[in-house]
Amino acid sequence: MTEPENEVVERVARAILKAEVPDADFDYCKSVIDHPLYEKAMGSARAAIGAMREPTEAMMIAAGANSFQQARAVWIRMLDEALK
Repeated sequence: MTEPENEVVERVARAILKAEVPDADFDYCKSVIDHPLYEKAMGSARAAIGAMREPTEAMMIAAGANSFQQARAVWIRMLDEALK
């Protein structure tokens, strides 16, 4: 069995696959990775996470941080780490 390259990307890829193939009964540890659309889902997951890299104003306000720049920097670092 292949190890997931990244936990967050893997979670998003699994969600994409489950949304795209709702009738499939995926085993969490194996069958999703073996699914023929898995690599495509991983690419889609990376693209989706990358699209969220820049926080919206509403997200910054919801963070309740004293510094929007600090909250933005933390958010970006978190997503960059997710995409490693």
